[in-house]
Amino acid sequence: MITDLQDVLSANIKGMKRSAIRELLKYLGTPGLISFSGGFPSPLTFPVEDLKTIMVEVMETEAASALQYGATEGDMLLRTLLVERYKSQGIEMSIDNMIITTASQQALDLIAKMFIDRGDYVIVGLPSYLGGLSAFNSYGAKMIGIPMDDEGEDPAIMEAELKKLKEMAKSRSLSI
Repeated sequence: MITDLQDVLSANIKGMKRSAIRELLKYLGTPGLISFSGGFPSPLTFPVEDLKTIMVEVMETEAASALQYGATEGDMLLRTLLVERYKSQGIEMSIDNMIITTASQQALDLIAKMFIDRGDYVIVGLPSYLGGLSAFNSYGAKMIGIPMDDEGEDPAIMEAELKKLKEMAKSRSLSI
C-alpha cells in the first residue's frame, strides 16, 4: 500500500511551484479590498442584461449542444464564423488553424506545451503576466526578463540578451 504520494508523483509535478495566481485569488473576497490585479474587472462593468438575453436565446434554440461536451478545438459554428471574418479582412486561414480556448491561461498553457522543452529560454517582459510565467515555468522554461517602458521591451537589452543566447547556443552546438 502506498502511504506517501511523494514516491509516485512525476518529476514534473514535484518541480511545480504553487500558483501565485491561485494564492492571490484567496484574497479577492476580502471586504474593503480594491484589487488592481489584471483580469478582474469591476463586476459593475459586466453586461449582465445582455448576457441574460443571449443565454435565454441559446437555451431556447441550442440547449442540447450548448450544455453538452463539445469538440476540443471549440464550437464549429464559432470557428467557422471567425475564419470567415478573418478571410473578409484579408487574412488567409482555414478552420484547421483555428482553436477556441476558454481564456488566455489555457492558450498560454497550450503554447508552452507545444513550444517549450525543459531548460529552454523564454524572453518575457518586466513586468510580465503572472499566468504566462506560471505556464512557462510548469514546462521547465528558464525565463529572461526584459524591462519594459511605454513602448515595450527595451530593444538594446533585448538585443544583448539574444546575443548572449546565440553565443550559448554556439558553444553548445545548439540552434535557437
